[in-house]
Amino acid sequence: MALIDDRGRLFGRINLIDIAAALVILLLLPLGYGAYQLFRTPPPEILTIEPGTLTQGSDLSVTLEGRYLQPFLRAAVGSLEAELLVQTPTRAEINLPALLGPGSHDLVLYDVAREVARHPAAVTIEAPLGEPPPPPLPPPTLMQMRVLGAFTGLDRERTAMPVRAETFGTEGEIGAGEILAVAPAEREAMELGGFPPLARSDGDTVRVVALVRVWCELIGTDCRVGGTNVVPGESLGIVRGDDERARFEVMELYLPSTELQTEVTVMGAFVGLDD
Repeated sequence: MALIDDRGRLFGRINLIDIAAALVILLLLPLGYGAYQLFRTPPPEILTIEPGTLTQGSDLSVTLEGRYLQPFLRAAVGSLEAELLVQTPTRAEINLPALLGPGSHDLVLYDVAREVARHPAAVTIEAPLGEPPPPPLPPPTLMQMRVLGAFTGLDRERTAMPVRAETFGTEGEIGAGEILAVAPAEREAMELGGFPPLARSDGDTVRVVALVRVWCELIGTDCRVGGTNVVPGESLGIVRGDDERARFEVMELYLPSTELQTEVTVMGAFVGLDD
């Protein structure tokens, strides 16, 4: 049998035109694939994310540096969709979702529903720090006053009587001070019923009039000891030795002297007087 018969068929079976067409197709396949690889848009790539760490809050955004970025891409951070704003093929801005919680989150780019790029742990969200503690309160302003009053409700048999130079309270603290002078103890008047009320002076307790120097806290124009304003008619709680609490009724105040005002005693004689 001839290789090519008189009808142009190979081995009497295959048409030469069909063979030529098949060869052309076989040659075009690699050429087409090469052209596709040459002209197709490469898949997007994620290079860097700045900043990589943010504090949880609203209106957070990061800058994406990459390659082959396209406007139609979608972005997701963690499991939440984010707004992707492509500025150039190598740069884009991502507005993070407000509900993004603390932790490390992957950044994923999608072409419609197909994942085309992923950057593991691209964004780290830190929990916000607690509010700073309030500044410490300024130390109280202390003032020393001389107070004339009386220790009342003293049991002569069980209570030590106040004496001159006795100190009370903790030195330098509110309510601390010193007894400057004392008068003899006297029985307290016991009020009896009736109208008008009657008073007797044979009660079981005594009172001691004393002049004391006491530290108080200056609040505005008031000076307070244990929350009580030191004014005539008020009773102060004074802690004496062995944590014994005594009641001191304020009778009169003597404000402390200043650098420009002090009290002195001068003895002398008036001379040159005309009779």
